[in-house]
Amino acid sequence: MKFPVVVYCLFVWISIQLNAQQNATLSNQEYAMQCRNDGWNVELLNTAANADYLTDEEKNLVLATNMVRTDPPKFAELYVSEVIGYYQGRLLKYPFEIPIETQEGKAPAVQVYRILLKTKPMGILYPSAGMSRAARDHAESLSVSGRIGHGSGNAPAKRLQKFGKWTGCMGENISYGPETGYRVLIALLIDDGVSARGHRKVILEERFTRIGVGSAPHKRYGKSFVVTYACDYADAAS
Repeated sequence: MKFPVVVYCLFVWISIQLNAQQNATLSNQEYAMQCRNDGWNVELLNTAANADYLTDEEKNLVLATNMVRTDPPKFAELYVSEVIGYYQGRLLKYPFEIPIETQEGKAPAVQVYRILLKTKPMGILYPSAGMSRAARDHAESLSVSGRIGHGSGNAPAKRLQKFGKWTGCMGENISYGPETGYRVLIALLIDDGVSARGHRKVILEERFTRIGVGSAPHKRYGKSFVVTYACDYADAAS
């Protein structure tokens, strides 16, 4: 099968967190209420609220992604600055949680904070059932095998083509470790240990309009989230 455009960006993020207390899971309604209290237009940004094919934390990841895309400086001031304060050397010490040993310390968090302050708003992302099925299929495959990664060649593009048709551009991020949508987004934005900051670039790619999310348990890292993105996507007829 010939694809119209090469895959935009394929990177993998590994976050090893041996902590059962990491950021408590919330229903989408609970998380949306928190975001509303922080001054976000949840009615506009919570595009996955009625997507019954997504779990609550998958919906929360879509909401958090739309928050950082529509007001990057606000997201930086409210959330990234808070995370920067939790670093002690190379340890990231969230309150009441087991410290996470990072590769770079707070440097990439400070970097993304400064970048977000200068980043212009971009469009929100709308969830796709087909893209989410592709993401969940891969997350479940990784769950069974215990492997990591995107697969060989243009495997991510082929997965999306299985459940619909993407056009223009596409991308895929994978997170291992964090169990909540918000923590997944923060980890991918910071991109500790990834010199090209590829995950961050995918999240902030202004051409994207569609998103899919799938998560599953992972035998090595506890949990994995696969996130797919596309300039445009048409779900296959069911």
